[in-house]
Amino acid sequence: NTVQNLIRLHLQGIPNSDLYDGKMSVYDLARQSFGGTICLQEHFRCVPDIIQFSNYLSYEGAIKPLRDESSSPIKPAVIPFRVDASSRSGKVNHEEAKVVASLVVAAIEEPVYESQSFGVISLVGDDQAIEIEKLLLAHLSPEVFEARRIVCGNSAQFQGDERDVMFL
Repeated sequence: NTVQNLIRLHLQGIPNSDLYDGKMSVYDLARQSFGGTICLQEHFRCVPDIIQFSNYLSYEGAIKPLRDESSSPIKPAVIPFRVDASSRSGKVNHEEAKVVASLVVAAIEEPVYESQSFGVISLVGDDQAIEIEKLLLAHLSPEVFEARRIVCGNSAQFQGDERDVMFL
């Protein structure tokens, strides 16, 4: 196996190096190697408004946001918007998909978002993300879609792959 050969070649002397095969998250690797739970204490990538939701929901406010709010060129950093449509057909909520796609298209036309990249995270599954992507592809030229680096997917698809503007 290629991965195992790379592990043997480059990770000699690293404890539990056989676990670094890409099938386990960094958090699971840390737990396996060091035991217990490792909790973030500082967060530097997101402005405070963005990280605070997760901070209070999952970390009881223990994370210290390090990025200055003024470093974001887009204000406000978070805009809550409720989509009232809640009925699904199978695994897709078509009304929600239309609203989200419409918001993305409208944002692309706003000067404040000029040349910004866009991402859409679906929390209800891949089928919803695929539906939103289909709608965006039907309403945006391939050149705009590519220039804006639009990606629609689940949260895992954005790990290490940042976008300037996210729709959740």
